[in-house]
Amino acid sequence: MSTNPFQIYSNKPITVDGIYSQAEVGLANRNNGNLLETLTLDITPTGCHYLLTHFDVPLLDPKAYKLEFSGSFETLFEFSMAEIMTLPALTIPVTMECAGNGRAGVSPRSHSMPWMYEAVGTSEWTGTKLAPLIERACP
Repeated sequence: MSTNPFQIYSNKPITVDGIYSQAEVGLANRNNGNLLETLTLDITPTGCHYLLTHFDVPLLDPKAYKLEFSGSFETLFEFSMAEIMTLPALTIPVTMECAGNGRAGVSPRSHSMPWMYEAVGTSEWTGTKLAPLIERACP
């Protein structure tokens, strides 16, 4: 594995068919698949949803965090979490499937999670729409 954390795939372990390195096992321990029995449910129970963690999970301070719109916008525009929480919220069911679902049948073996069918689930997501935020960022 590379020691440069900014290099793409710097933490990609080298794979050898039939041999699982300590790095691969460590990455696999961060992930879990959906229980196949839950695929018949309209909404996947929260604790059963598949989890694939490519990067470290950021710890955010909701009082200090700002959502920033920059780059193609004329001026920098920020929203605090408190401002975002005052906006109208919508709850919708969202089905997600890992692009690597089915890779357990692929050869040569991938360095990532060897999913077959279990990397899919439907959750209810609640939040504000992005369009009103963009409209406020570029009047």
